[in-house]
Amino acid sequence: MVGLLISGWLANRIGSPNTVVLGSVFAVLVAFPIFSAVDSKRAVLITLGYVATLGLATIAYGPIGAMFSQLFPTRLRYSGLALAANLAGLIGGFMPALATGLLTRSGNASWGPRHCS
Repeated sequence: MVGLLISGWLANRIGSPNTVVLGSVFAVLVAFPIFSAVDSKRAVLITLGYVATLGLATIAYGPIGAMFSQLFPTRLRYSGLALAANLAGLIGGFMPALATGLLTRSGNASWGPRHCS
């Protein structure tokens, strides 16, 4: 909730697209430290890592609706967003299977999909 409030404030100051990019960059930057937290198998580190990751990742979600509505002209907005959402669902539906395969090939290391040969 705090991340969404911050993202709304940021979107008003620097614009929705810039806020979405900033939130995405934060999410990528904290992704790698969370792998170490998970691999430590310490509940406190895992919990703190997830809270930080989810908090920073929500910065991108707050203004994303406003940004998406700006991507298409008014007469095409509904069709454009519907097509984009359905294509994303179709493509994204295969990602869990792909990630599971890569995780298996890496010996179940949490950072495994990045290091498969």
